[in-house]
Amino acid sequence: MHVAAKFEGKNDLRVKGLKISGNAEHVFKNKVLHHGTLLFSSDLSQLNHFIKVDSEKYTDKSVKSIRSKVANIVDFLHEPIAINVFKEKIIQFIGERFPNCTEYALTPDDIDQIQEMVNTKYGTWQWNYGYSPKFISNAKIETEKKFVNVEITIEKGIIKKIESEVRSLQLQWNQILADCTFDPKELKVRLQNTQDIHKMTDIQIDRFVSQLFN
Repeated sequence: MHVAAKFEGKNDLRVKGLKISGNAEHVFKNKVLHHGTLLFSSDLSQLNHFIKVDSEKYTDKSVKSIRSKVANIVDFLHEPIAINVFKEKIIQFIGERFPNCTEYALTPDDIDQIQEMVNTKYGTWQWNYGYSPKFISNAKIETEKKFVNVEITIEKGIIKKIESEVRSLQLQWNQILADCTFDPKELKVRLQNTQDIHKMTDIQIDRFVSQLFN
């Protein structure tokens, strides 16, 4: 399609230095899961908004994604085409370049098995959060008098330690939230179970939890 794409950087396809494809992979024992993207005609303002992360909010030792300026493939085509036409051209090219490949259509049994895997593993909290590496979440919590800086250490999705500049609040929060899953629903349940002791209203609980995650 006359798009001058090149392999550049660690795992990108770029055109004139602008990223049109990113790739990543996960290695587990003797298996490799690899996936890649093709950015065709996305709303780039929305894309940049949603992938922007506050670097001071979370800290960890995981492998960081490499941020690059991005572009849409459609902007480099001689004539614009619809995304379904682009898809057809990609499939046609693969068929011509690799004549022995075949197209596979998921069967109803395949779909049932996939849904079962979502229900029992890939859609669970344990997989999506508990499998994550140890990290620290930084937040500002609004109290009656001022905003208080809070540092929360999370291991395998579980709150292990809460540190604050206000000693009394630090002791209180550790008492309430130690070993609680770092999940808004679970945090609310834990706080509601102790609200008679700590005199927190439902409104205060909602605000507290939203400040931890925003």
